[in-house]
Amino acid sequence: MRVQRIESSRLRSLVQNVSLLALICASSHCLAAEAESSILPDILVQVPMERPFVPTQSSATGLAADGSAAAGYRVEDANLGPLGDKKILDTPYSITAIPLDLMQSQQASNIQDVIKYDPSAQIEPRGNMNFGRPQTRGFENASTQNTRIDGMNSYTIMAYPMETFQTLEILNGAAGALYGASSPGGLFNFISKRPTAAPFNELTVGYDGLGLFTEHAEFSGRAGDGGAFGYRINALHANGESYVGYSNIERQLLSGNFDLRLSDATRLELHAYTYVDNEEGLPNAFVYGANPGKGLAFAPVLTPNLPAAPVPPQAGPRRT
Repeated sequence: MRVQRIESSRLRSLVQNVSLLALICASSHCLAAEAESSILPDILVQVPMERPFVPTQSSATGLAADGSAAAGYRVEDANLGPLGDKKILDTPYSITAIPLDLMQSQQASNIQDVIKYDPSAQIEPRGNMNFGRPQTRGFENASTQNTRIDGMNSYTIMAYPMETFQTLEILNGAAGALYGASSPGGLFNFISKRPTAAPFNELTVGYDGLGLFTEHAEFSGRAGDGGAFGYRINALHANGESYVGYSNIERQLLSGNFDLRLSDATRLELHAYTYVDNEEGLPNAFVYGANPGKGLAFAPVLTPNLPAAPVPPQAGPRRT
C-alpha cells in the first residue's frame, strides 16, 4: 500500500507539470502571434541639410533685419575685427547690437542711455555716468583695449555723443581671440554713420520738461560723377537746466563722415568729430588714490591729499 501511494503522488505531480508546460507553450504561442501581428511599418525621417529659417529676415514680419522699428530693431551682422562682418547667429560670442532707430526712438544722447539694453553691461562711474568706464559681466575694462570706433582703438573714459553713431555693438566676455590681450570685460564698438545714397536733410528741435533745449541738424547725400563723393554732417547744440535746480548742461557736437569711391573695390573714408560736454551743478564723485602726488612729470596726479583717519581710543577708563 505504501508503494502505491508513492507512485500515485508521483503520477499526480507529473500530470501537474505536464499541464503547466502545456499552458506555458500555449501562452508563448499566443504572445508570438500577437507580436507578429503588431509589428509597425518602418518610419523614414529626413532632415534637410540647410536650415529653413532665413536669418536675414524677421520671423514675425518677414522684413530684413536692418535694425529698423518695423523689423523689431533686429540687427543681423556685427563687426568682428579681423574676421570682418559676420552674422551674429553664426558667431560663438554673445553680441548685442543697438541700432540707430532704437537710439532715436529712445532719444538717447549718451552711452548711459544705450547700454541699458544689454543686461550684461554696466558702467563703472568715473565722476559721472556719462564719463564712466563701460564693461560687461562685472569685469573692469582697460583704458583703450576694450573700446573702439569703427574697429579702431579709442579711449574708454570719455563722453560719446550717440548722435554721430549708427550702431553700438557690445561683445560680452573675453575678446582676446579677436583683438589680442585685453581685459575680459567685453568690447564696445561704436559704428559711425555713413553717407546715404539718397539725399537726407533733417532738423530736430527738442525740449525736455526740466528746461534743456536741443537743436540737431543732419545732412547727408552724394555728389560727383555717379555719386563718387559721399558726405554726412551732424551739428548739435544743447543748453539748459538739468534735474538739479540751478544746474546747467551744455553740449556741442560737430561731426563729418566722408567717403570717396576710387573704384568698385576701393573706397577712402574719413570720420571725425569734435564734442564738448559741460555739466555743472550735478552730483559728482572723485577717485581717491593711496599715493597722492606721485604721478609722472608731464601728468601729475591731482588726487587731493586727505587727512589720515582718526586713531581709535586706547583701552582704559572711559572718558566722558
